[in-house]
Amino acid sequence: MNTEKFKIEIKKRLQDKFEHDLLDASLQNLVDIHNKLRFNNFAYSLRELTRHIHEKVLNTAWFIPISPKEPKKVTRKQRMKYAIQGGLPDDYVIDTLEIDVDAIGKKVGDNIDLLSKYTHVNPDSFYVEDDKVKELSEKVMDAVILLFQTIEESRASLTQELEDNVNTTVISNLFYETIDSIDY
Repeated sequence: MNTEKFKIEIKKRLQDKFEHDLLDASLQNLVDIHNKLRFNNFAYSLRELTRHIHEKVLNTAWFIPISPKEPKKVTRKQRMKYAIQGGLPDDYVIDTLEIDVDAIGKKVGDNIDLLSKYTHVNPDSFYVEDDKVKELSEKVMDAVILLFQTIEESRASLTQELEDNVNTTVISNLFYETIDSIDY
């Protein structure tokens, strides 16, 4: 995948100026051929692009801090959960809509793991040759797009299940209310 196609695909999914600027800066890292950290910086900044939902997670009904000492610390799993189900309560998503958030979260997590692999600087990830940078950056770009697509697909599925459930409830209530009013 070339960077321009990737940029177009990702930009249509971004929400604000900060995210757009972060994407541009991320891609700029790849152009800096004199910087031995260019690939690491690229992968790191793209991973950060996927993490900017912290405050939204804190405001959900289902958020529970993992430690009383860090009441505002949001885990990666909680970020993924929010990306998939938003603020909807767990029991509603699992029991009523029958959506397996953990299975979807695993798929999303696998893509984030690929990004994380190259954010930690070590001899294997620091001395990356130019041709390998191209190959790895394409893998990372594919992973980011797959991440966004997975989130979009799961949200669409959740929305469809939610609409079906609401429609069924409304029709059922309307039907029974009509029958009850006819009986009187």
